[in-house]
Amino acid sequence: MPETRIADVVVPEILSDMVTAQISPYMDFLRTGIATKDYGNKDISEGGHFAKVPFYDQLTGEDEVITDSSSLVPGKITTDTDIGVVCHRGKAWASRDLAKILSGDDPQKEIAKQVAKFWGKKFANACIATLNGVFDASTGTLKDTHRVKTGADSSAAVILSAGDIVKAASKLGDAMTEFDCIIVHSLVYADMIRAKLVSFPALNDPNTVDLTKNPGKFLGLDIIVTDYAPVTAGGTAPFNLYTCYLAKKGSMYFGMQKAIMTESDRDILAQKDVLATTAHFVPHLKLVKWNSTDTNPTNTLLATASKWTKVADDNKFIGMVALVVNATQN
Repeated sequence: MPETRIADVVVPEILSDMVTAQISPYMDFLRTGIATKDYGNKDISEGGHFAKVPFYDQLTGEDEVITDSSSLVPGKITTDTDIGVVCHRGKAWASRDLAKILSGDDPQKEIAKQVAKFWGKKFANACIATLNGVFDASTGTLKDTHRVKTGADSSAAVILSAGDIVKAASKLGDAMTEFDCIIVHSLVYADMIRAKLVSFPALNDPNTVDLTKNPGKFLGLDIIVTDYAPVTAGGTAPFNLYTCYLAKKGSMYFGMQKAIMTESDRDILAQKDVLATTAHFVPHLKLVKWNSTDTNPTNTLLATASKWTKVADDNKFIGMVALVVNATQN
């Protein structure tokens, strides 16, 4: 019986549309609203290596007393530019990798689901890498204004608590009540569940845990769980430090220069079919610009602190704060 080939069951144009339609549930930053697909009506589909978004700085200065003997002094309205960087990525699978899927009842539908899930995870990892660079403890552009460390380097471990969240949120002053989501490592999330800090609104019993659906809520915040969140060694083992991120909706931008493209071909030398996918996207924290001439960065470069510079003239405009804690299991 001849084997099923990719070309027999996949129509690349249709598959590309199916992947694009299915990716949102697998992309937590879009699902929770942390990232928007639009930023200042910027159109990046025409190509280029950067997404440049001009914006007006906040109006500043003191109000003036109106008198009959003096005129108001006009203030200046200044502008600046936020810059995101385009990432060009790809991944290919051979027919042997897809053998089980190809033998199914609806292989194109299942392949679309698996490809969407794959890229959703990779997009999220790129977003986290961007945050890791911006909030880098040593030289990150937001390390002083938007970062709080409560975790211990030795002695008793300090796990995530409501008090820590309040301390971190207060970095934004009277904007501290505007957060919508928290991003945590799986070990931190496990501590939150054990401490009964996570609620599952769909369940009537507050002591019941349901890990089969969404991660629940913490202090009313949506939760994103990812092991791509940074872990660094503390002063004394096993006191590792785990960075969590408090985020507001719309604080990030995730632009697609092109929809995910799929192609299939035959590798005659290896005697196998190949399915290839490509993605061109911009993972970006708004008002922290890419400050480098480097193009098409890897996740390692995205996580490099020196590549980013804050351009917001008011810290409250950047809707993200980092909180560093311990976990009970390292």
